[in-house]
Amino acid sequence: MNRAVPLRPVHVRLLEDAKLLELATAGPYIITDEQGGVLWQSTSAESFKVSPAAGGILVHKRFFAQQSLYIKPTDFGILRVAGQSYRGYLRLVRNPGGSSLQVINHVPLEEYVASVIGGEVPSYFHPEAFRVQAVAARTYVLHRMLNANRPDWDVSAGAASQVYSGLRSETARTLEAQRSTRGEILVFGPPGREEIICTFYSSTCGGGTRPVWELKKDFPRIPPYAGGQIDQCQDSPYYRWKTRIWSKAKLRKALAKNNAQLEHLGSIERVQIASLTPQGRAEEIEVFYQHGGKVTLPADDFRQALQLPSTWFEIENHDSEVWFTNGRGWGHGMGMCQFGANQMAKLGFSYDKILTTYYPGSILVCYY
Repeated sequence: MNRAVPLRPVHVRLLEDAKLLELATAGPYIITDEQGGVLWQSTSAESFKVSPAAGGILVHKRFFAQQSLYIKPTDFGILRVAGQSYRGYLRLVRNPGGSSLQVINHVPLEEYVASVIGGEVPSYFHPEAFRVQAVAARTYVLHRMLNANRPDWDVSAGAASQVYSGLRSETARTLEAQRSTRGEILVFGPPGREEIICTFYSSTCGGGTRPVWELKKDFPRIPPYAGGQIDQCQDSPYYRWKTRIWSKAKLRKALAKNNAQLEHLGSIERVQIASLTPQGRAEEIEVFYQHGGKVTLPADDFRQALQLPSTWFEIENHDSEVWFTNGRGWGHGMGMCQFGANQMAKLGFSYDKILTTYYPGSILVCYY
């Protein structure tokens, strides 16, 4: 197995465009440069502001002529960022142009996993479903650490990666699930050449999961990414979702927000599904404009622009409105279905069986 990733902290981007940041420490801390040289040392807990400045960064009204720096508690304490508490330490990076900062939390991997469990699944889920989520979250972030080509961060703190909220989402149940599965991940491949898979997951598949390669064209067509007709998420409030109604005027603005060229095409006449996946999800959406223009958009881009729960829906055109009807599922539908995993847990399936059901052909191993 490829164990090229050192067990370093996970680099989680908390904020990408911070112009003025409120920070607080629970105890003494130091400020260091990229080489670890100490630039400032505090002997007590402090609350202070951070902001970019010409040629450097202002911390607690002190100017540091650095493009990036670290704020590290000296007693393994807690940092508060914009009122929210995190373990580990922070790296502040000036963005190009110098008008804002990226804020990156360096947090131990297992502590990151414990937080993600609480951020991703409801507190009432079955304990075995918590363990499923622990392994999926750990595998996902290790895959990102191996394969992401970003110099400063591995994952973001939101749903685009995994929902990470620091201490706020840690509970006794998330910690138990993390500890009882410590180091366990999913791999695929022949003995001696196994690779960590990317364990995509979503809230509610709506009646079956989809192949990863439908959305991620560069992913290989291997069994763990194939999806399947696993229909176990009927308990989810989004197993079937209510009709969403958009006025054509608001729909036009929502689409143009991400693509300014669409603003010049005028009023929308109708919207229709141009193609479907084999499962029946929308693959491409056609938008027709009153003066003859037409655009074809990937259904997942269209869904995100309108904040629709999924791409599994039908479309009805009315005089001034577009209705999205017969909706199914919440999320992209790849990999594990969280509500489905919970139902399988309630039926008595173990976490390893649930995982290999949603990621067929994968193997559960202890990575460390």
